[in-house]
Parts: sequence; structure tokens; C-alpha cells
Amino acid sequence: MVGDVVQAEVKKADVKQEAGLKIEEKKGMILVRKVDGLFKRRNIPIQPGDRIHTINGKDVEDYRGGINEMKALIKNEIKIWIKFERMEEMSDESEEEEEQEELLMLEGPEELLQLEYQQEEDDDEEDEDEEEVLHLTNGPTESESDYEAGMEMRLFKLKSKPKLNGTIVELVKPGKPGRWEVKLLRHPMRQVQAGTLMSVAEVNLKEL
Repeated sequence: MVGDVVQAEVKKADVKQEAGLKIEEKKGMILVRKVDGLFKRRNIPIQPGDRIHTINGKDVEDYRGGINEMKALIKNEIKIWIKFERMEEMSDESEEEEEQEELLMLEGPEELLQLEYQQEEDDDEEDEDEEEVLHLTNGPTESESDYEAGMEMRLFKLKSKPKLNGTIVELVKPGKPGRWEVKLLRHPMRQVQAGTLMSVAEVNLKEL
């Protein structure tokens, strides 16, 4: 209900796991910008627009480092518990848009990279590194690759999205000739949204 103050907590398996609480500062308040990761999978009743009052028992006004300190805490602490206030009801349309949104969060101040699925029709473009988020298709495509599903590889020499270079991925299944569907796992320097599916050319995959 609007105006209710609710307490919730999640506990990560390790510090690398994504808590999934994205926050922003507006009009002197700390608000929820997006919910995914653990907060979404645990069905925490929090939504974009809710106001955060405390994080790990400390009032948000008392964080001397401001919103950046709070973001770092959410990212680096194993256990996150918050008190938040419902500011407005979410419409069914907003909920549907939130569920369908696929974002890849990269390290940096509010930097979002949105990957949209684009089906490539021109065979001449198959060797280009145009990575896209995929909706899984029915059944694997035949491939002459020596790679096998389940192998972990490293992305490299990507030109259109160079910040993904170095990301560790898991091979899911062959795609079009010379391409694989892969699942993002982790990056040694940046935070990525694990589980995001992409299609990449084999020339951009390197064995660990």
C-alpha cells in the first residue's frame, strides 16, 4: 500500500552475486530505479519509485559518501537489508515493461548498455561482431565448430561493444554458421548481469 514502510533483506552467496537493487537520487530522496537479481528472484515487494529510508540499519541521510557509498555497499556487502516506502502503485503495463526489459549493467556511474535482439538476414554480416540479446529458438543449429556447449570462453576483439572484451561466457548452443549463443558469467574488472544471452562470432571467442 502507498505510504507503508516495509523492511526486507537478501543474502548473497558471495560478493560477486548481483543483489539487483538499483537506486538513484531525486529531489533529495533515494529512490529505487530498477529491481532485478536477488531482490527480484526472492519476490521482494519493492518496485521502481519506492523510497529507501535505511540501508543496513543506517539512514540514507547519514551516508557521508552519498549515493555512491550506498551503491558500493549494495555491490560489495554479502547481506543487504533495507527499509523502504511505497510511493505509488505500479500499473500492470509498467510491470510488464519491467519484466521484459533486458539490461546489461557495466561498472561506472549510471552507465547502462541495452542489448536488443536483432536478427541478421545478410550472410555477409555473419562474421561481424554485432552481439545481440537473443530469445532462445527451438533446437540448435548445426555447426562445424570444435567447441561444445558448456565450455567457458573469453570474449575478445569485439569492436561494436569493446567494454565486453574480457568477459567470461558459457557456450549455450551453436547459432548460425560461425556463431554461438553464449551466456554472460563474469568479468574480472567490471560487473555484468550474469545470465544475459548473446550471439557472438567464433572469431570473438578465446579459450581460457
